[in-house]
Amino acid sequence: MRGPHPPASPLALIAKRDNTLRLEALDAAALALGLEIGLPLAAARARAPELTVRDADPVADQAVLAAIGEACRRYTPALSLDPPNGVHLDLTGAAPLFGGESALIVDLAARLQRQGFTVRTGVADTLGLAWALARYGDPSRPVAVEALPVAALGLDADSVGVLHRLGLRRVGQILAMPRPALARRLGEGLLHRLDETLGFRGAAVALVPEPEPFYVQHRLAEPIALEHQVLRLVAWLAEQLAERLDRRRVGGRTFALELFRVDGVRKRLLVQAGRPLRDPRRITALFVERLAGLNEGLEADFGFDLLRLSADGAEPLGAGTGDLLGGVDDGDLVALIDRLSVRHGPAAVRRLAPDAQSRIPEQAVKSVALTDKAADAWGEETPAVYNGVLLRPATLFAPPQPIEVIAGVPEDPPERFSWRRLSHRVVRAEGPERIAWEWWRGKEPERAAAEDDRTPPAALPPSPANDGRLTDGLLGSPQSAPDRAFRDYYRVEDDQGRRFWVFREGAFAPGVRPRWFLHGLFP
Repeated sequence: MRGPHPPASPLALIAKRDNTLRLEALDAAALALGLEIGLPLAAARARAPELTVRDADPVADQAVLAAIGEACRRYTPALSLDPPNGVHLDLTGAAPLFGGESALIVDLAARLQRQGFTVRTGVADTLGLAWALARYGDPSRPVAVEALPVAALGLDADSVGVLHRLGLRRVGQILAMPRPALARRLGEGLLHRLDETLGFRGAAVALVPEPEPFYVQHRLAEPIALEHQVLRLVAWLAEQLAERLDRRRVGGRTFALELFRVDGVRKRLLVQAGRPLRDPRRITALFVERLAGLNEGLEADFGFDLLRLSADGAEPLGAGTGDLLGGVDDGDLVALIDRLSVRHGPAAVRRLAPDAQSRIPEQAVKSVALTDKAADAWGEETPAVYNGVLLRPATLFAPPQPIEVIAGVPEDPPERFSWRRLSHRVVRAEGPERIAWEWWRGKEPERAAAEDDRTPPAALPPSPANDGRLTDGLLGSPQSAPDRAFRDYYRVEDDQGRRFWVFREGAFAPGVRPRWFLHGLFP
C-alpha cells in the first residue's frame, strides 16, 4: 500500500474471503486503531466507525508489484516476485557497483519512498532469513535469528497459533526443541522453513525473465533537423522494428522515438495504440500525429545524429475482428482511434466498460479510455436472462421518469400507471427486486426533511472509488444526501404487450406518499 493517504480518516482495503468481507490491507492510521488484516469488516466498523474502505484490486496490485520489480533491475537482473508485497533481489556481485550492500539498500528504499511506498528491507545470506528480516526485523539495529518471532518463518496462521499455545513464540525456542517432536506435531513444513531460514536448505526461486528489448536505431553521418527528414527515417526504422516483432509474432502497444541531438540532449516522444500492432505504416502514422501536436516543435537546434525507435511491452497479436456482414477487418477504425488518442491524449477518446464493483443500475458501466487494455473485455459475466428474456433493460432513463401509480395495497406491484399523459393498464408484473445502498462502502444516508413528487429520485450512495463511472443519471452526484435507502424494482407488462422496468423509492411511512419512477424499457 502506498504510504501517503490524503484523507484524514483511516483507510482499509477489503476483499471477500470465506463468504465474509475482510480487511486485506491497512494504512498507518488504521493500524494505530488496533485493526488487523483478516478482521471481518463488520467487526472493524464496530471498532472504528470512521474507517474508510475501498475494494482490494489484486490484479492492479500484481501489476504494481511487477513494475516495482522491473524498476529494481537497475541493481540486479536476477529478481523474483513474492506476492502480494515482496520482491527478492539476488545481489551477488552487484553490491560493490553501488558502494556496498548498505548504500544499495539506502538508494533503493529512497527511490521507492519518493514514489509514495512504505518500504521495509532485509539483507541476508539466505532468502528465508532476508524475508524474515524484511518483515519482522528491527531496521534500527541487527537482530539475531533466535530473537525473531515464529511468524518470521513464513508459517500459516494455524501453525503459528499452535506454536503460541505450546508457549513457543521465538525462533530460538523452536531451535531448542527436538526436531522429531516438531515434525510429529506440526509436520515437515515447519522444519523445511526453519532450514531455509538458517541456510541448511535451499529455497526455490522463480526468477522473472528479463523482457527482450525491441528497438532499432540509426546513427547519421550528418545531423538532420527538419520534420520530413525525421519522419522519413522513422518510416525506415518502423520497417526494421516490424521485422523483429514479426519474428517473435508479437506487437507493440507503446512506441518510443528517441532523438539524440549533437549537443547530447535527448528528446523522447511516446505514442500508444489501442491494441498491439506491428504495421510500419500505422506506426509511422502515429508519429506523424504526435509531431503535428507538438507545440514547441522538434527543437532540433544543430540537428539529430542518432534516432532510436523501440516497442515497449510487446504482446502477442490477437486475431483480427470483423463486421457482421463480410468479415471486413476493423483496422481502419482502430487506426482512427489511435490517431485521435495520439493527437488529443489517451483520455480524450473513451468507451463504455462494465463495472462489476456495484449492483446499482446507474453504475453498471463506466467510462474508460479506449487505449486502456484492462478494459478490453467485458468479462465472463453475462446479462441476467431467464428463458431467453432479459431480466434488466439494456437502456435506462437518466434520470428515471416520474410516474403516477395505482396499486391495490402499498406493497403490491402497480395495477395501472400514467407516464407522459398516457395511461397503462398492467396485466403482468414480477418483483420486487430490492436494490439497496451499498452499506459496506460508507455510512448510512440520512433522510431529507421534505420531498417533492416532481424531483428526481434520491441517489443511492455511489462507491467512493468512482473513477470513470457515468454520472449522467442519479448516482455519483455527491452534493446531495439521499432521502431513501433502497428501491423496489418491478418488471411490468401492459395490455399492449409493452414491458417496463419501474421502481418504488424507499419504504412506506405514515403521512408520506410513495414515489414511483420508470427506469427503463424492455425491447
